[in-house]
Formats: sequence, C-alpha cells, structure tokens
Amino acid sequence: MGDTLVTIGIRIEKLRQSKGLTRVQLANALGTRYYVIRALEYGRPSRYSLELLPRLSAYFGVEIGQLVGCDPPSTPTDTLSLATKIKELSTELVSKLE
Repeated sequence: MGDTLVTIGIRIEKLRQSKGLTRVQLANALGTRYYVIRALEYGRPSRYSLELLPRLSAYFGVEIGQLVGCDPPSTPTDTLSLATKIKELSTELVSKLE
C-alpha cells in the first residue's frame, strides 16, 4: 500500500503543476502549510494528509476516488471499492504515524 501513497502524491503533483502552482501557492489556497503538500507529494503522509483530500478534490474539481486511484463510482460495488481503498489508506496512514 506504500505505493498507493506515492501514486496519490504523483497525482496531486501533476494536478498542481497543471494549474501552474507552486507548493506554497497550493498550500495557501487550501489553508495549510507548504510542508504538508510536500509530504503528500512525496508519499510521506502527515496527520493532516487525509483531512486534506476532500479540499484537494474540491480545489482541483476531481473526485476523491480519482486522487486515490479509483474511477468515480457508478454502482454500489464501485462505491464499496472506493470506500475500501480509502479505509486501507487510512489504516496505512495511521500505522505510519504511530
């Protein structure tokens, strides 16, 4: 699952760069700190990382599932798959922070 965090970081970095933003500019737009964005992009989560996913998805106009590597859910099974992936990501994040 560590690769998932790196993949999420790559997606966030590409979205940020597509808007021509620096990490500092994105952090300011989201009301967070530069190092939180940097940690996310490097696949090294901080305790704020998961809290930031909804704001990132809203800011970039994408579904949270797209940030974590799932297509937008179109069926109950897709929704369950997305929820499972987010739960696994949450578990990994908590274990890294302990």
